[in-house]
Amino acid sequence: TSTLAYDTGGSYNVGAEWPVLGSGNDPFNVVTVSSSISFDTATAPRRAAGNIELTGGGLELSTVFGGDLHVGGDLTIVSGLFANSRAIFFDGGGSSVISPANILDNFFLFVEDNTELTLSDGGTIAPEEFNIQTGSDLIIRTQTGSNFQPQDVSSSNGEITFEYQLTGNAGWRTLTSPVETTYGQFFNDVWTQGFTGSNYEPGDANVFFWDPTVAGNDEADWEVIPGASAVFPAGTGVLAYIWTNDDYVTPGTWPKTLQQKGVLNPFELTIDGANINQNPESFTLVGNPTGSTIASGDFSRTNITDNVWAWDPSGPAYVSYNGATGDLTGGEIRPFQAFFIESDAAAGTTTSMTMDTYSGSGTFYGRPAEEQRYFRLELSGRDMKSSTWFSFDNGEYGKDERDVAKLYPLSNHFSLLATVLDDGSWIDINNLPYDLSQDITFPLIATSTRTGEHTITVTDYDLPAEWGAYIYDNKNGARYILEEGLSFDFFLEEAFPTLMNDELINPTNPTRLKSNLSGIQNVVDNTRFSIMISPLATDIPEESTVPVSFELAQNYPNPFNPTTNISFSLPESSNVRLEVYNVTGQRVAVVLNEFHQAGVHTATFNAENLASGIYIYRLTLDNQVLTRKMTLIK
Repeated sequence: TSTLAYDTGGSYNVGAEWPVLGSGNDPFNVVTVSSSISFDTATAPRRAAGNIELTGGGLELSTVFGGDLHVGGDLTIVSGLFANSRAIFFDGGGSSVISPANILDNFFLFVEDNTELTLSDGGTIAPEEFNIQTGSDLIIRTQTGSNFQPQDVSSSNGEITFEYQLTGNAGWRTLTSPVETTYGQFFNDVWTQGFTGSNYEPGDANVFFWDPTVAGNDEADWEVIPGASAVFPAGTGVLAYIWTNDDYVTPGTWPKTLQQKGVLNPFELTIDGANINQNPESFTLVGNPTGSTIASGDFSRTNITDNVWAWDPSGPAYVSYNGATGDLTGGEIRPFQAFFIESDAAAGTTTSMTMDTYSGSGTFYGRPAEEQRYFRLELSGRDMKSSTWFSFDNGEYGKDERDVAKLYPLSNHFSLLATVLDDGSWIDINNLPYDLSQDITFPLIATSTRTGEHTITVTDYDLPAEWGAYIYDNKNGARYILEEGLSFDFFLEEAFPTLMNDELINPTNPTRLKSNLSGIQNVVDNTRFSIMISPLATDIPEESTVPVSFELAQNYPNPFNPTTNISFSLPESSNVRLEVYNVTGQRVAVVLNEFHQAGVHTATFNAENLASGIYIYRLTLDNQVLTRKMTLIK
């Protein structure tokens, strides 16, 4: 094989060293080592029978008609390719890979002669038009961050294959399709049940859509999809439980790949009428209809808020965005991703939303970045996490349209961090006035379905220097002054109730969407904390950040085998003694007997040499004694 290498430095116009197509002397490979090359005003195309590697210099195609590029193998773009509205043909008849470093645009794409072209390592290809010849294929692997963004779908031809990998483990996913398809085709490679044409029709359903006609947010508002043969409408989303096993015989594995081949959905799609919720302050589950990342800031809305929610199973938690702030960075929605939108208080028959391709800019509805005011808190522990934001951008002291509701996680175990408004609403992003004129305080819910040690961290903080923000621990009297990087631990003694289960064949219906304090029973510690924001920090009296009382917490776990954690609070530095007794009064262990600083501490007790039974642990501070019971089960 022959390789044409441009390695002498500088910039060159191609000439006889790269013969024109049809001369019979096509080089096999073309590499730019240290030179940039240009087709200048060439009217004839060039071809490499093998690979083209633009690693040490760029390539500029002709500025006039005819100066196109033909690639028989792979096209690797590191140093840039300027297409000048010329055509790029992939016609080698085998497998080819295109590797754009960022965006390859302003060109016409042709895939011919039974060639399989794959975009697999990120970046965006944005042809003006495309033509995928019958027998050939274009595969976009969206799981690697690859985007396909043609400028004119209506004038293009051919079917595209999109791939998306589901990672993690069994659980709920919110999904949509970038091509015309049916529910059966979309879920062909994963287990389904509970609807006509599914793998196991008698089972409880595992694929749902959110009823866009309901004003509520109850679990009963999830509806089973109409059947495997029904059309999966463009721009709609579904909620699907994905199991590890895909049949009764063969053990399943992760990740799982969804592969969809078909005609692209329209890249500008309006959702209105019966497909969108016309009830005030109600939800619609929609989906990215394209093969490219789109930004919610590019949507055209009528009676729809700026708020969006996308389910992140790795949290597990919904991530959200209110047009300015949130964990759903920039409001960007990836291919195959479904997401919730919310109608506003004036919603009615004119309610609609139009989605179009993401141009990379996105309309920013908030203030410029240098003028933003915000902070973010994160709750972590027991391998789970949750966050809550405060944004300051033309908001209200009460509820406003940029207050983003905290949605219930689609998991049987989760953490929840949220503020609570006067009406009982749990809030994920609390939007307040930009120029705060008064002190304001909110209950802060920090809870989890698993008890034990948890941590609250200030991950982001950008408020004026004269402002102050504080978290108060209403249980032990501690106060924490917020700044970026602040972190403190606490022991969650009682768990938030589990709302779901995930049985193999009969999963419970997904839960309701919105959280409300008045609707939750038997929740302990959910308002242990409160948060205060003051525009004049000097008005806040100095207080200790240490506990105000001597306390002994219930051990965790309890019952235990053989180790458990025992937490205690000291209002002042002192020597403390922690002992364990059996029910006959015999001391069986001294866990600690040492000096400790004021604060909250945790000791670990190992009972591997003790028999099962009830034990009493006793904490002594000076003349004060506290005791609790614990149960060892072996």
